[in-house]
Order: sequence, then C-alpha cells, then structure tokens
Amino acid sequence: MKKLKIDLKNNFLELIPESLDDLWYLERVLEKGDLVSGTSERKIKGEEGRKAQKMIIWVELEADKIEFHENYQQLRVSGKMKAMKPIEFFEANAFHSIEFGLKDKIKIKKNKIKQFQIDIIEKAVKSSGRNQLLLVVLDDEEATIAEASEKGLKVKAVIKSGKQGKRFKEEKGKENKYFEEIIKKIQEEKKTMILVAGPGFTKNDLQKFLANKNIKLNAVFESSNSVGKTGLNELVKEGLIEKFLQESMLIKENKKMEEIMKEARKDNSMVEYGLKEISEAAEKGAVEELIVSDKKFFSDREKIQELMEKVESFKGKILLFSSEHEAGEYLNGFGGIIAVLRFRD
Repeated sequence: MKKLKIDLKNNFLELIPESLDDLWYLERVLEKGDLVSGTSERKIKGEEGRKAQKMIIWVELEADKIEFHENYQQLRVSGKMKAMKPIEFFEANAFHSIEFGLKDKIKIKKNKIKQFQIDIIEKAVKSSGRNQLLLVVLDDEEATIAEASEKGLKVKAVIKSGKQGKRFKEEKGKENKYFEEIIKKIQEEKKTMILVAGPGFTKNDLQKFLANKNIKLNAVFESSNSVGKTGLNELVKEGLIEKFLQESMLIKENKKMEEIMKEARKDNSMVEYGLKEISEAAEKGAVEELIVSDKKFFSDREKIQELMEKVESFKGKILLFSSEHEAGEYLNGFGGIIAVLRFRD
C-alpha cells in the first residue's frame, strides 16, 4: 500500500493499493457513511435520438456497500453521489459504483479515523514489496529464476549447469559453480521470500550446499515435475505461489493464536470469550488485546466497531484475523472473537 496522506485532524486518507492484499485491507478500513472519491466510468444520456455515451468522471460517493472481488482484482464501493466532475452531468444522490483496482488512487473522508484502521493501513504499508517473491525451478541441467508478483511471472535469468552426460554429479567443481551462480543471482534480486522447486534431487543438493557454506536464505523447498517456464506455470496451477505469498501473515497469526491457547489452558487464564463477556470487560478497561476474525467483523460490524473503539479508548490493541487462514478458522470456532485481559475482577 502506498500512503499518500493521512490527516487525522480532518479524518482524511489518500491511498494507492498495490496488491490484492491491499484491496483486502481497504475493505476492512472502509465503512458505511465514508465519503469515497476516485475516477469511474458512467453512462451519460445523449441528446434526444442519440445513444448514451460512456465517460470517465471523477465522483465522490457516500459509501453504502463495500465489496472486495478477488477474481476481478477490484474493490467495489457503491453509494449515493455527493459530487462529480464534469459538474454539468451531476445528479445529486443518484446511485453509482466505483471499482478500485491496483494502482488506483482512493480518497476517503471519515467521520472519525479509528486507531485499528490506522493499524491496518500501516500493516499494509509495511508489507508493501513483500508481495513479490523469487521463484527458482531447477534440475541438474538448468535453473530458471523468475519474479512472481500480482502482475504475473517475469523471468530474470536462465542458468545452465554445463552438464555433459551422466558425470555431472561426480564433477563437484561444475556442480558447485552452478550452485554459486544460482545463489549469486538470488542475492542480486534482494527478495525476502524465495521458493525453490524442481524434480529429482538437485534442489536438495542446493539446500545442502547452502547449509555447508552457511549461506542463509529465506527459502522454502518444494517438489515440482518440470523446470523452465513449464515448471513456473506448474507452481501457479498448483497454488504454491499463492500459498507462499500468504505465509508471512499466516505464520504471525498462527503464533498469536498458539500463545492465546496456551494462556487459555492456565488455571487463572486471562483469556475471555463471547461478545457479551468481552464487552463487559472492555467497559472496565480490562481488555489488553482484542482478536477478531474478519467473518465476525463483517457479520456484526456495528457492535464490533463499537467494541473496538471502547478497547482503543483504554489503549488496548486490536488484531483482525483473516478467516482464510488456519488461525482465523480456529478463532471462528470460538465465535470469531477472543480477548486477552489485563485483569479480572
């Protein structure tokens, strides 16, 4: 997420989503009643006898419905129009929708910016750039190195091993040089996430080479049936790339849930369950951390946001978990909401 402006005094946000995750985050930041503006396409009635024409307009809406459509890579905001340019086509309170895609600027005017919304934005800003990972598919003949991002796959290098016949494994010098070239290219790309895959044992030999040379890379090793572009496409079809891109959030949320469950098993546990019980604790300023699944957040948004504001007023922390991950599913098993308390009566 690119943060262009956050004006807490005037409750104004100006942002540019750079990934699907950013659109997912924005769905959680936006709420009914927000004034949302951006460019859109609208049919403008022509003169009598002429067909309506499509025109690119700037429009400001009072948000009524907010929907993230992952398949279309869009965040759709619908509501009544409050302003429009060109002004001559403005229809006050006419219903309209804006579809925000990647790289589209979105301006948001709120009644009040809440701390948990700022936290979500900062999380998205910090994760910017981590949505790109490096892929390495290799066997004992060649390695293809590519960058995976929301825009697709871009091959950065193809490295040949120089293998001749069946003696490659016995010619350690050639194998070592092959691995050194691969590692050099990986390091040049400066990506924090690396996925290595391929058929046979070459990927395992590379893993051992890294360990023996004490070279630390944040790499995950998987199996694939092919190399080259075919191998890269296989990783896409098998869902390995999507899974890997989500691991950072997944690991953090799983660790947090493990910590909470460990605390819950204690005799004098400081973990509280249920919206009613947690709301009562929040009124007393007893909630240190409030953990909510996005499923619960959207199903009972008004009450949950009221609770979040109360927790924040006592300097409590808000964590919003995705229901698409294991930790979020586990949280939904407890009603989608858990709190860690500072104290009990």
